[in-house]
Amino acid sequence: MKKILLLLISITLSACSSNNHEESKKNPNTAGQHDIKETSTAKKEPSPSLPPDKNSVPAVQEKTGQIEEFNAHIKSMEGGAFIKEHRIENNHNAVILFVKDYEEFKQKNPSSSITEEKYDSFWSKESAVQKLLIDQSSRMIKRFSFLNTVYMEAPVKGVVYSVQLSRERAEKIPDDLSFAERNKLAEELITIQK
Repeated sequence: MKKILLLLISITLSACSSNNHEESKKNPNTAGQHDIKETSTAKKEPSPSLPPDKNSVPAVQEKTGQIEEFNAHIKSMEGGAFIKEHRIENNHNAVILFVKDYEEFKQKNPSSSITEEKYDSFWSKESAVQKLLIDQSSRMIKRFSFLNTVYMEAPVKGVVYSVQLSRERAEKIPDDLSFAERNKLAEELITIQK
C-alpha cells in the first residue's frame, strides 16, 4: 500500500512539475512567479563540512519516492529560487548550497524576473539568513526520515553562513521558536566565515 501511495505521489509531483515548466514557457510574464521555487543540481562542489565521496550522487538519482518528495520540497522552500545546488550524500545527508550573489543567480536563471533589489532585500539582514538556515534545515530533517544531517551554506556579501544540523539536535528544536530562542540557536549552530 505504501509503495502504491509513493508511486501516486511521485507521478502527481512529476505532472505538476512539467505543467509548471510548460506554463512558464507559454507565458514568460508568469515565469517570475515560479522562479521563487526553481533550483538546480548543477556541478557537485564539496561542502566544507561534508567532503564529497564516491557515494555522493545528485538528489534526483536516489530512492525514487522520497527523493522526488525531497526535490519538490527544495523547490518550494523559502529561498528555493536561490539554491545553486542540492544533493544527497551517502543516502542520508542533505547538502544545500545557495548562490553567492545576484550575478550567479542570473547566470543560472537568466529568464527570472527577480530583480537585484529583490535579491538583496531577501539577504539583507543577518538575522533573516540565520532564520532561514535554522528553520529550513530543522524542518527538512524532521520531514524526511531518511536524513541524518542537513548542511546548508549561504554566501552573502562576502560572508559565508553555514549550518550542519543532525537529526538528534533537530528533534530538540521546537517548531515555534521565539526570536530570542532562534538567536541563541544561531550563536550555537551557525558558523560564520568572513
